[in-house]
This record gives sequence, structure tokens and C-alpha cells, in this order.
Amino acid sequence: MKKPNVLIGLLQLMGAIILGWILWLFIFAAIIPEEQDISNFQSGISILLGAVTGILILMIIKYNGAHRSQQTAGKALSDIKVYEEKSDRLLDKANRVTDKYMKHEKKVYTQIEEARSQGKGMVVKIRNGSEFQQAIEKFPELRSNENIQLLLRQIRECENGLAGQKMTYNTCVENYNVAIHSFPFSVIRKWCGFENMEYYRDGEDGELISDEALGI
Repeated sequence: MKKPNVLIGLLQLMGAIILGWILWLFIFAAIIPEEQDISNFQSGISILLGAVTGILILMIIKYNGAHRSQQTAGKALSDIKVYEEKSDRLLDKANRVTDKYMKHEKKVYTQIEEARSQGKGMVVKIRNGSEFQQAIEKFPELRSNENIQLLLRQIRECENGLAGQKMTYNTCVENYNVAIHSFPFSVIRKWCGFENMEYYRDGEDGELISDEALGI
């Protein structure tokens, strides 16, 4: 995560206080008769009120920014789930179509079933586009079928979209976490209910080639 820049936060705070002070000077100048000068007491009050006003306005701006980043991250996470659901539906089609053709090729079917049955009698299903492509390479009818190739392209596009959306989500999370840890909002972030968001992480070794395949 990017480290919040404290110097920038201090400059923003000082700028907000100065603008608040100038605002109150204009207010006092407007309500005090022209023949009466602003006293030292009123000048001190304007500095105090300016500091309070500037800090309050800055905190409101920071709060809105953090809330907006939180909502953006939430939408990105929702989009990930949409891609995942679409991917599950496409992979279900891939599994059903390969199973159908396997049953027409008894010898190949038997060999694949033996290869797919691992451990406690569990059957390994097609999990991604690469595995689907490897499966259809075994069947000339599937390789030449336009609809099967379209399904493969859709799976690939969905996987690419999902990968991109995960990166977008993590960028949104980074922006949100930086926003809530930036001074001066970091002082009151817990009072406002803002907590760190976790980055999206895939399952451990989900896409890595296995040690068995490498012979190690």
C-alpha cells in the first residue's frame, strides 16, 4: 500500500485553516461598521473560528472522499462476483460438452476418466480455459465446431475480464486505505467507522503448475 504523505496532509490542513481565517475576516468586515476597526480580540476570534471552520470543512471533504472510495471498491468487488458467476456458467457448459463427447469415444473416455479420478474417488472438473482447450484438442469434432470455439473464446474473455477486474478492485482498495490513513483524517477515521479493506487474493497456488507435473 502507498504510504500517505504527511507533508501534503499538513499543507492541506494549513491551507484550510488559512482559508477559514480569511473567510471569517470577510464576515467580521461585513458586519462591523466601516468606522470601527477590527479589534485584536475579534482578530483572535477570527483565527480560532477560521481554524475550526477550515478543519471541519477539510474533514468533511476527506470523509466524502473516503466514502466514495469505499463505494467504488464495493462496486468493483460486486463486478468480480458477476464475472465469477459468468465463468462458472461457461465452465459448466464446457464440462457438459466434453463429457458428452467423451461418452462417444469409449476408449478415450475410459482413459480420461482414469486420469480425472484422483484421490478419494473425486472427479477433477475443467476449471479454466486452458484445461478446456486441452480437452477439446482430443476431439476433432470439437476442434472444428464453431460453437465450441465460441465457447472457448467466451471463457477466455471472461477470464481476462475477471483478472482485470481483480486488479481494478485492488487499486480501489489501495486508494481507499490511503485515504483513511492520510493525515489529518486518520485521527478520526475510527470514530467515523472506516476500517482497512483487504486486497483480493486468489486461492493459494490456484493457477500455478503443480510439483507433480514438473516431476519435483
